[in-house]
Amino acid sequence: MDIKKTATRDLFDLTGRVALITGAGVGFGEAIALGFAAFGCDIAACDLNIQNPQRTAERVRKLGRRAIALKATACSTSTCAARSCAARRRRASC
Repeated sequence: MDIKKTATRDLFDLTGRVALITGAGVGFGEAIALGFAAFGCDIAACDLNIQNPQRTAERVRKLGRRAIALKATACSTSTCAARSCAARRRRASC
């Protein structure tokens, strides 16, 4: 994605933010991860199997953002909370 510098881009600037995105391996989740990254957000990509979010994380890195891939389900709030903490701890090494 090549988003030009515009007033709209400034309005939705996500530079310095980190998003934990479930279902980021394929479909809408992957599109959201790439869209957030295009607007400056670092990404913690989660999905049920690790291969798909790893691919998404690599695409995010090619956009110049930091990314990690995590195996997780959104069905459990404790799982999401634990993955969020893990992403924050690992952010410096992404």
